[in-house]
Amino acid sequence: MSSLRTGEQTTEEATEAVARLCHSRSLEFEAYAYNREVSKARLDSSRKRVASFKCVKGLFVRLAIEGRIGVGYASDLSGPAMRGCIESAKRLARYREVDAGWNGFPSARRSYPVLRGVRDRALVDADIGELADMADAMAKAAVSEGPSVALSWADVEREIATVSVANSSGICVSHESAKIRAICSAVNGSGDAISPECIDGQAALTLDLDLTGIGSSVGGLAVKSERRVKPKTQECQVVFASGALGFPDSGLLSVILREALSGGNFMRGSTFLSGKVGERIASRCVTISDNPTAARSCGSTPFDDEGMPTRRQMLVDDGVLKGFVWDHRYASAAGRRSSGSAVRDLVSGSVFPRPLNLEFRAGRGDLDSLISEVEDGYLIWGCQGGHTSDAETGDFSFVSSPCFRILRGGVVGGVRGAMVSGNIVDLLGSVVAVGADVKDFGNALVPSMLMEDVRMTSG
Repeated sequence: MSSLRTGEQTTEEATEAVARLCHSRSLEFEAYAYNREVSKARLDSSRKRVASFKCVKGLFVRLAIEGRIGVGYASDLSGPAMRGCIESAKRLARYREVDAGWNGFPSARRSYPVLRGVRDRALVDADIGELADMADAMAKAAVSEGPSVALSWADVEREIATVSVANSSGICVSHESAKIRAICSAVNGSGDAISPECIDGQAALTLDLDLTGIGSSVGGLAVKSERRVKPKTQECQVVFASGALGFPDSGLLSVILREALSGGNFMRGSTFLSGKVGERIASRCVTISDNPTAARSCGSTPFDDEGMPTRRQMLVDDGVLKGFVWDHRYASAAGRRSSGSAVRDLVSGSVFPRPLNLEFRAGRGDLDSLISEVEDGYLIWGCQGGHTSDAETGDFSFVSSPCFRILRGGVVGGVRGAMVSGNIVDLLGSVVAVGADVKDFGNALVPSMLMEDVRMTSG
């Protein structure tokens, strides 16, 4: 397999070189090398084009010396940096406590999945001008929704990446990918009458993005915010747009379930799902898997950050909790096998189990069809503060912004200052319908959902 060139060595060459050096010294090791080239085109509020490019690369080496684990890091993949990385890991290991749970580095006991379409040639070859034209298409669609709609910004970001892993247990793998994300933000009005910032976006593995749809979505939402409707404190039906649930940094379910479904947090007793395997934790409408092998998904990868083969794993089936995801260390401690779900912290170099690509089973219809079922309720488009949700207790509280009032099956205006709070188990248990409008958020595939008896508090 070919790899991206990164200075003196490719990621694959770097991990192979670490392997040769460590084998010659009889060291128990793991090498993880990555290279990410990110090109970004942005249109600012004045429609001025801004372009940027960055290349982020690095090498982590973990050494195990008599049960003591040391980690070394280098910010380039040159030979001297690689050797310095090994020596740093050795020095650190000497001063670490013995890890009583250490069970060696993992070895692959099953074959790696074959993923197709994860590095589209047209996407790789696209230049920054094409990305800027895509951002412009979103912007035009947004402002065409109304005379007072103004662009906040429009971004198109393309990432080309290579990751390679090798260890002393025989793992030696490399993977190349290319993905793109388009996201747009718009407001409506001016002064005190300006709407909240309305944001929508999409991730994909090809240039085939619905740019007009993204722009029209945010522009249309901004227009609907023009008429203000006062919220009421009530328990009512609520439609969550897919972004409110799935955006990586703010989506309510994406944020909380990536922590709550971790086998590491299960072993530490720091998830509200501890002791609930086999129990109903959601309505029958809800089925969730970790699916890093999903076709045409940005979250797909043939191996995790320890180099273990990935596979689809059922986590919640028709509302019943089936299990957690595992890396090698925590799986060994629990008497299980790794599910290929190790995620590496690119600051410390340590790994921890988390879902790689949360996939919610699609239902029927789209966002509009779910809204049409609501007699008196709300549409939640964004969760301001959703990242503060507590994975240990399942409690959450956030400001819904943007938020819209629904009456008799239609959106009648924008709402300011509405608070939403509760517990995630109660929220999942209240799901009465799931849309077919699944969106790819990079590490989650999430549709919109209709829920009953959600607590809304007026500001």
